[in-house]
Amino acid sequence: MEPNWTTALKISISDALSTMFFMVPEEHPALLDQISADDGQAWCFGWVIVKSGGEAIKVWVCTPEKLARELSANILSMDADELDSEDLEDAYKELLNMVVGGLLTNVDSTSKWRMGLPEVSMLSGGLLGKSLGGSAQSMAFDVDGMPLITGWKSDAA
Repeated sequence: MEPNWTTALKISISDALSTMFFMVPEEHPALLDQISADDGQAWCFGWVIVKSGGEAIKVWVCTPEKLARELSANILSMDADELDSEDLEDAYKELLNMVVGGLLTNVDSTSKWRMGLPEVSMLSGGLLGKSLGGSAQSMAFDVDGMPLITGWKSDAA
């Protein structure tokens, strides 16, 4: 595995959010410690698995539902209160496609990694910690006063 996955993910998050979703993420490492596993709020958890040979990496983006709605509304040119669950899921999957596509562009100059389909799940309070457990790399961003957690970990191929 190439050593620049974390840096490439930071760049990809910044590029995708600022250019396509019109929101600027600011890296904020302390947020990882401030977010408890049982904070009581709903989280939108999305992931994509990328594979190369027998190796697999799971890349995820996780935000509170409120931020997921704002991001989705921005890319769909709608008001956040007009979104239904299908709009939210589709827009979040598009966010994942952009982030992971940008990540692979930066780390995979030989095109050996294959990107799977994005998956999205809504998590209630207490489940966020379980979803992020065992991660190799996690990082946090502040996006208009709301947390965005992203990272990657080796996964079973």
